[in-house]
Amino acid sequence: MKTLDFEWKILQWFDSFKCDFLNLFNQYVSLIFGSIGLIVILMVVYWICNKEKGYIIAYNLFLAIILNNILKTFFMRRRPFEHTGYEHLRKLDVAKDGATGSSFPSGHAMNSSCLYSSLTLNFKAKRFLWLQIVCIVLIILIAISRLYLGVHFFTDVVCGVVLGILITILFTFIQKVLAGKKNILYIITIILFLPCLFFDIFARDFYKGYGLMIGFMIANLLEARFVKFDINVTGTQKLIRLLIGAIVVGSIYLVYEVVPSSVHNNLYFTLFIHFLLSFCGFFVVPLIFKFIEKPHKKAYKNTTSKN
Repeated sequence: MKTLDFEWKILQWFDSFKCDFLNLFNQYVSLIFGSIGLIVILMVVYWICNKEKGYIIAYNLFLAIILNNILKTFFMRRRPFEHTGYEHLRKLDVAKDGATGSSFPSGHAMNSSCLYSSLTLNFKAKRFLWLQIVCIVLIILIAISRLYLGVHFFTDVVCGVVLGILITILFTFIQKVLAGKKNILYIITIILFLPCLFFDIFARDFYKGYGLMIGFMIANLLEARFVKFDINVTGTQKLIRLLIGAIVVGSIYLVYEVVPSSVHNNLYFTLFIHFLLSFCGFFVVPLIFKFIEKPHKKAYKNTTSKN
């Protein structure tokens, strides 16, 4: 894929501002709001804000992760610092900047724009104007962070943002049209990408996305059948939900990070652990909610009815 002259000039311009503070700032913008934070925000929406909208946003995000890696495998564009003479553009190592796989399109830009545009599209009321502004700012900051860190070209992040937004618009519409039959879409998606597992050409991020999608689909079916948890709970219960969810999902993620590198880098272990993350987040954690909140449910309903 051809790199345009102005893209090098943009990267060199960002490189002229490099300093320890900006290195750290952009590292955490990418890590917190463009990677780990995406799952955290998604789970918060699902557990305490709006379950149905959580389903829509989750599908959009997991699909974006899968499609991003397929596109990266197809284009196989070298990252800026992989070009001779431009090694200095990279400010951090891979453990800090998350630059894995090929360059086009940017995974951080595509996945984050999908999540944040999904939030703005699904929470459109005037009282959520602050959320919409925050989401737009985060999309821009994450795109800039990838350029500043020297791990992507301008066209990588722009196309990533555009593709993420397009996925949001198209698949939010499709899921709303399907309404109660969204499971059909989920099952078709799982079957459609299943053959990709038998081709040893996709990077670890594909297995992450596919594992998240499988766990989400199975959890969705089981939650609708056995749990049916309600988001209409007290503020205290919402805080307890966040604590329980953080412990369960965080423990699984911690296991993934502390296992030996030979296990951590195994593609099928990656698929399994992300399946587990998604399955627990969308089914096991709500199941725990149901058991611990049952004694309080009637009391809360009586209180709200009086008000």
